[in-house]
Amino acid sequence: MYHVKVMYQNKKYAAGYEKTRFKGIYGRFKNWNTKRVISKLIGFTERKGFALDLPCGTGRLGRLILKSGYKWIGADISLEMMMESRKRMNGFEDSFWNIRLDAETMSFKDNSIDCLFSIRFIYHIPVEIRYRMLKEMRRVTKKWLIIDYNYPNRFKELARRVGSLLSKRPIKKRMMLQEISRELRENGLNVYKAIPTSRLFSDNILLLCHK
Repeated sequence: MYHVKVMYQNKKYAAGYEKTRFKGIYGRFKNWNTKRVISKLIGFTERKGFALDLPCGTGRLGRLILKSGYKWIGADISLEMMMESRKRMNGFEDSFWNIRLDAETMSFKDNSIDCLFSIRFIYHIPVEIRYRMLKEMRRVTKKWLIIDYNYPNRFKELARRVGSLLSKRPIKKRMMLQEISRELRENGLNVYKAIPTSRLFSDNILLLCHK
C-alpha cells in the first residue's frame, strides 16, 4: 500500500481539492497551461471513441476531453473524488461514465480504449508498482497514451536549491527525459511527442505515447 492510494479516499479532502490545488493566480495558471498542452497533444490523435481518464480525480479534464470528440470514462480508486467529478458534467450525460478501479489491475479488455490519459499520477508511484501500471495502460489502450512526468527543469531546480538552503528540505531527484523515455519503452510505449508545460515555470512535461 502506498500513500497516494489512500489519501484521496476522503470525502472532506475530495470536496476541497480543487480550491486547495488550484488556488491563487499561479495555481490557476498551472491548470490552464496543463490543459492547453493536453489540447495540443489530443490534436495528434483521432479524437473519437473512448477516452479513459485515469485517475480522473475531480474531473478537471473531463469537459476538455469530451469537447475534443471522445467519450469520457472517468476512473479512480477514490469514490469520493469521482462523485465530485460528476458535478462537472452537466450537458454531457450521454457521453461520460465513471468506474472505480485500481490502475494495477484494470477490468478493461485488451485494446479497448482509444486514448488513455494519466495526468499528475505516475511519478507519485513507487517504481516497482509504476511498471505494473504502465504495462496495464499499454494493454488496455488501442494506440495512444497521454501521460505526464516531472523532469529537471533548470529554472525550477535552481529555485528548489535556494529553497532547500533556507528550509533544509531534501531535493527530490527527477528523471531526465532520456530516463523517462527508457522507462516507457521498457513497458512497450514509445514517445511520439513531448511538450513541457512551461519551460520557465514548471518541471512538468506531457508526453503523447503510442504502442
